[in-house]
Amino acid sequence: MPAATALPRSPWLRQLPPTVAAEVRRRRGELLSQARGRILDLDAPEFVGLLDRAIPSPAPDEEPYDTIISTSRLVDAPDLFATLSALSDRLAVDGDLYVVEPVGRPGAVGLLAASLGCWLPGMAGLQVGRDVPATLRATGLTVVDLERFTVPTAMWPLRRFVQLRATRLAVAATGDGPTTGVIA
Repeated sequence: MPAATALPRSPWLRQLPPTVAAEVRRRRGELLSQARGRILDLDAPEFVGLLDRAIPSPAPDEEPYDTIISTSRLVDAPDLFATLSALSDRLAVDGDLYVVEPVGRPGAVGLLAASLGCWLPGMAGLQVGRDVPATLRATGLTVVDLERFTVPTAMWPLRRFVQLRATRLAVAATGDGPTTGVIA
């Protein structure tokens, strides 16, 4: 497991304002200390390029991950739903997906901020105006912990963040037809 104090290797993260990078590093260290079992850390050197392309489906014999950690990596993913679905497919039942991501403001103000924010230095191509918790829920994961926080920075698209833990709950069929959503 990487050291909790290591600088996250996301290429754009090194260009963040110091206050934002420090807060993301601090939170990443906390998440690494909570990680258990088989871990997929998207900032580990062997996985840094994983979100740059479509994530392939896991092989049938591939062991799922007990913990997946993403600290400000989803901003690089052009299709958030497809990326989170692929990560969900790799998560074990009762496994945890930890996410720390910048998020946009809701409504018209948020749309305007996201549109204008892409013109700021270092922000081109980053997807910061998306609703990460809602997209996670749409993949079938259950968000069990959620914290919204702000970071003091002059780069306003990077002020609002979310930290969450989502899990894949076991769902049992009851014999009444298709799966009825009874939590096992």
